Amino acid sequence: MVDLSSSHGLDRQHAALPAGRGFRLVSSLGNLPPLELTLGLLASVSTLIAIGALFVGVFWLNPPTHAFSIIFSGVLVLLGLALGLRQATVLVLSLLGTARTRKSRSLGVVDQPTISILMPAYNESENVRSSIQSVLDLNYDSIELVVVDDGSSDDTYELAKPYEGVYPGRTVSVIRKANGGKSSALNLGFTLSTADFVLLIDADTQIGQNALGEMIQHMADPNIDAVAGQVMVRNRGFLLTRLQALEYLIANATIRAAQSFSGSVLLVPGPIGLFRRSALEAVADDLRAARGSRDQEGDEPNVVSPVSEATFAEDFETSLRVLVNGGSITYEPMALSETRAPDKMDSLLNQRYRWIRGHLQVSRLYLKNLRSQADTKLGFWMWLTFLFDIYIMPVANVMIFLMLLIGIILVGNIGLFLAVIAGTFLIFASMFAYSIASQRAPWTLMVVTPIFIFYQTFVLTGAYFIAVVDEVRQSKMQWN
Repeated sequence: MVDLSSSHGLDRQHAALPAGRGFRLVSSLGNLPPLELTLGLLASVSTLIAIGALFVGVFWLNPPTHAFSIIFSGVLVLLGLALGLRQATVLVLSLLGTARTRKSRSLGVVDQPTISILMPAYNESENVRSSIQSVLDLNYDSIELVVVDDGSSDDTYELAKPYEGVYPGRTVSVIRKANGGKSSALNLGFTLSTADFVLLIDADTQIGQNALGEMIQHMADPNIDAVAGQVMVRNRGFLLTRLQALEYLIANATIRAAQSFSGSVLLVPGPIGLFRRSALEAVADDLRAARGSRDQEGDEPNVVSPVSEATFAEDFETSLRVLVNGGSITYEPMALSETRAPDKMDSLLNQRYRWIRGHLQVSRLYLKNLRSQADTKLGFWMWLTFLFDIYIMPVANVMIFLMLLIGIILVGNIGLFLAVIAGTFLIFASMFAYSIASQRAPWTLMVVTPIFIFYQTFVLTGAYFIAVVDEVRQSKMQWN
């Protein structure tokens, strides 16, 4: 087992930006706009009200009278209580995290240090030009862009190559390599890059013009090693993509914002994430020590490899290793990026299948190798959010649904079913309203709230169980 807290640890004297009047973290809820604060508190209270509705549905509308119904009711209430209290905790901490993030930007940062941007691309002929152009249009002084075509079978490389060159405040390099997967493309790009700060993006991502300026301010704090940006869905014209847009909003406004309160954002998203080079180099040292003399598949000579190929969730593993090394990761909601979401069900299921298998692999890595080196706050967030979501939430969703069906069929408890549906809708509606307000998203997304309940229960949970079965069977899966 590799010791991630040993001499590989980060030197806190690295690449800090001048902080001017100092870097102060203030978590007063008074920093939040009234509407956002009101909706956040309402969402928290709504979760508790929903738990009350569950109690009413179980013990008042149709009280249990025999052994089966008592056990049935008790398990259902315990599941609802666990889910509800967890969600209320995350919502309160997300309010505190959002308030702290808005107050924690340095007021004295003047310089804009060069940032290397790494863009791996595989069969992205439809998106690569607009993604490169969004980088060239950034409102930032000094950028080094490295595009790595990972053996595309379409004309991605030919479309990207004309952008190569030197521009005012920008240099663009376009490299072609044999297909080896996203991780190997990122590792090659990292080796070719030179800046002290490295932004990782996807080739189907378009970055907001002010994203880099918003993110780099956090690097005034030498303890912060990475900044997660906000990922939004660009193609929201379909029902399926609107549902994903809401899903992304929840992840940003609740989970990432809450984790940011303690500097413990577990996952810096692949479409937009800023890292210190020194933090990634420390991760590369850890991976090299873990492999010993064995190279990663697809490694090229003299390539520094901070991105592991051992899991299908390379962004998650990289983020987790940065945290285990003692770094902090924060979330910047104003660092906007837009990505294309799958607009067909088969594409969505394939994407989630890959994500879930990757998350299962990272969870095993954490539980077997990294848990003993994690500090208290990292362990808290791993259990409250990630491990809860990957191991408990999907099973609880299915159990609650099946128990409701059993209750209707065997007990005739329609009141319980209606109470649970009403409580669930109240939780989602209030949570979406807060997420939309805090992330400045369009309110029209609220229209699909009723459908989201079934989207999460059946579509996402279905993909989860397929991925679990294949991961247990160790079925092979390719990156591209």
